[in-house]
Amino acid sequence: MRIDPVDYCRTKAAAAYAGVTPAFVMRLADAGAIRSFAVCGVRFFLRSDAIAYKPRDGSRKHRPRTARPEPGTKILPADYVTTSTAAGIARVARQHMSREARTGRIPAVWIDGQWLVLRSAAEAYERHPSAGRPRIHPLPRIHPAANHAPAANQAPAKPTRRRRRKASA
Repeated sequence: MRIDPVDYCRTKAAAAYAGVTPAFVMRLADAGAIRSFAVCGVRFFLRSDAIAYKPRDGSRKHRPRTARPEPGTKILPADYVTTSTAAGIARVARQHMSREARTGRIPAVWIDGQWLVLRSAAEAYERHPSAGRPRIHPLPRIHPAANHAPAANQAPAKPTRRRRRKASA
């Protein structure tokens, strides 16, 4: 099933369009009254079905105007994951993965406030080796003077003795 990202919205927006609660929108989707699909546990609802739904009492709530994304290519939902899942796959922070999607460095689709990242791109994603914090256990640093042997005419340095306190009685 290929979908157009422009046609879908998330639970809260679908509830606002339909004039019902988000929990009731989930029940409508389970009953088949509103078409939907899920990606990594996040449900997306067909915007036109939510708008066309009429509650029994006939009352309609105010529908918010939302910015619609540009029409793009059709996507296959099974090929995409949420930014949280993609960050877990790539072993980076969720915010970093969202930033990569927002700047276009990783292929992703924006659907009603949620980035969906291409699964294969998240699996192939690698950060630059020098990016981020240093290793927990850095390599030991060797003092340059420690590599030089004492000259032949110099006596070896005496080891220094530390003074110890006497134990109190």
